[in-house]
Amino acid sequence: MGSGEQVFRVDLHGVVDLLSSAIYSSPRVYLRELIQNATDAITARSQRDPAYRTVGIRISPLDVAAPDTFTITDDGIGLTPDEVERFLATVGSSSKRDLFDLPRSDFLGRFGIGMLSALMVATAIDVETRSVSGGPALRWVGRGDGSYATTVFDAETTAGMPFGTRVTLHPRPDDAPLLRQRAVVENAQRYARFLAIPIHVDLAGGGSETITEPAVFLTAASRGITPEVVQFGRELLGAQPFDVIPLDIPETGTRGVAYVLPAPPPPSARQAHHVYLGGMLVSHEVRDLAPDWAFFVRCVVSSTELTPTASREQIVDNATLAATRDAIGAALRSWMLGLERHHPLRLAAFVATHHLALKALVVHGDELAPLIVRLIPMETSRGLQSIAEIVAHDPVIRVVDTTDQFRQVVALSNPQDPIVNCGHTYDHEVIARLPDLIPGVVVRPVSVSDVVDRLRPVDPRDLPRATALEAAATRALAPWQTVAAARLVDNADVPALVLTDPDVIRRTERARARDSAPGLWSRLLAATEDTANDASAATGAAGAGESAGRGPAPAARLVLNWANPFIRTLADSTDEVTLARVVRLLHLQAIVSSG
Repeated sequence: MGSGEQVFRVDLHGVVDLLSSAIYSSPRVYLRELIQNATDAITARSQRDPAYRTVGIRISPLDVAAPDTFTITDDGIGLTPDEVERFLATVGSSSKRDLFDLPRSDFLGRFGIGMLSALMVATAIDVETRSVSGGPALRWVGRGDGSYATTVFDAETTAGMPFGTRVTLHPRPDDAPLLRQRAVVENAQRYARFLAIPIHVDLAGGGSETITEPAVFLTAASRGITPEVVQFGRELLGAQPFDVIPLDIPETGTRGVAYVLPAPPPPSARQAHHVYLGGMLVSHEVRDLAPDWAFFVRCVVSSTELTPTASREQIVDNATLAATRDAIGAALRSWMLGLERHHPLRLAAFVATHHLALKALVVHGDELAPLIVRLIPMETSRGLQSIAEIVAHDPVIRVVDTTDQFRQVVALSNPQDPIVNCGHTYDHEVIARLPDLIPGVVVRPVSVSDVVDRLRPVDPRDLPRATALEAAATRALAPWQTVAAARLVDNADVPALVLTDPDVIRRTERARARDSAPGLWSRLLAATEDTANDASAATGAAGAGESAGRGPAPAARLVLNWANPFIRTLADSTDEVTLARVVRLLHLQAIVSSG
């Protein structure tokens, strides 16, 4: 068998299948690719001939010009016979900047693959073109079976043709709806709404519709935030934006705006920014344009330097995109700093809206954490306060881990010695970072037992009555593993409060699970409980209100408020049955009140 260099043979069916299944997300992108080619041809002609003024791109949908053809026409630079052979008949050939010898940033795409995308919806592509460079006009017909034919026109025919290109598609029956007027107008507006070159779509009833319009978001950096820019954001977000931040990044040829969301996005939402290249849509869902922490904005930009992927439906994550991302991050930081200096109330409103996501930003250690952390609101026993207000009152921050604990102790805490609830999402992690972010801050966990121990004891003269009441109430609450303690609480209107120890509650729940589980699981849970008890005994731990080794630890304490007149009257009762019933009612009432 002989050897030697061979030329790869391209199966056009396979290439088209690859385009539709692996590169493009939908066959409708055929229209974007054709508009891109026409736009680049017009751009090339305008840069070679400064006096040239285009009439724009004209599209005749399937049900307008003829029942079985779709056409798109431009008055751009056109192609010579050599260029047709090189760029239409050769799959994946050199880019347009090689063809037109002009800067890359002026062009949106490539001829070869882009033109082939039309075969996703058509059985054949018919191209008639005349180049401003001279030479004969010609017709090139490419078919889905991989064949093509070229016809070079004579001088008389060439002279009667305008400069530019007309592409005619013969649709596949199943894809014909994508080439009809409704779909063409919709997709042309989606992809090419903000092109500087006008696009006219012929209508079945006569006349045409121009689907292009000025990109108002590009004027924000130079003209300021106009009502039109705000209205565009309202249409984009479905609500009035909280604010609009102009974006102007000359280094990457990127301009536009960042709309601050008026409400927090859903937890599962991902960044979805709108990116245009030279006015042509890349995607409404570009994910990496802004920093990860910029979850509170939606950007709309147009760029001349960002690089699209092969499908032109995302942006390549390269140094140019990284520089753009950093610049957007700097603009957002500048905006927040500006609010802090000049509009503190507006900054407070922004933090109140996006506090959960801002907490996540602090937890993950972004460079904005020292600025943001002081603004974050936290639930305290003195009401909702910012961390700056909490630290200003006392750099020693007393915290409880769960909302249940907070509900129990909030009625007992001294207003001058507030307690912070760390039971909400990210609260515990944010508070844990405070010593690193704010010098001098100390975080001190507080348990339920600590709060009880800090309550004022009963006056020694009343101690015998109070002790007897504690004993009788503890007996009445024995089935609920609750002990009673008489203390003086500042709020005399509250007769009783229930306080639970989370560790003891967990032990109680394990015991209940052990008692209700079948044989093997019951023994496994019992072994686990014994191990936990052994560890507790080794550290000298004991249940609330009793020492180790005196039986099961109580699951809760019922604080009887000796400052309440009813509790002092109850202490004088000699009917233990009645006292037990009243104590149980107080216990139930306290449980309901504590949530």
